[in-house]
Amino acid sequence: MNFTEVNQRFSDGLREIPSQLRWCERTRYEEENMSGVAPGGYLNPWGFFVIATTIGGNAVVVGENDERVFFSDHTWFGDDEISFEDLRESKKWIDLPYSRENVIKALYPLAENAIEFEAKIRSGELDRLLDEID
Repeated sequence: MNFTEVNQRFSDGLREIPSQLRWCERTRYEEENMSGVAPGGYLNPWGFFVIATTIGGNAVVVGENDERVFFSDHTWFGDDEISFEDLRESKKWIDLPYSRENVIKALYPLAENAIEFEAKIRSGELDRLLDEID
């Protein structure tokens, strides 16, 4: 998924809304999604791309063939293993082999689509959620 395709999914006005997100402009998008960079370099092979980062250096991620928007901690991924906090349910740490299925298990859904994501940013709900998990 290239930078232009990502920008077509989200409105330009999102970048103007005060929030704790740092949006990836073209150069940062390329840097956050290059091989060896966590989490982008570990998510890209499975069709997920970093579009923004949090103040804590974690990522907001979208899927190439998935309308949802996700959170990913930058420490969760390694070459052979995923070690992540189960933010969806138990809040316990889980270790799994690095695979597409397990990447999807690790990603924490923030919104079902770009429209819901934008509404959460505008209302301040996204910042409150990120304060809890980031």
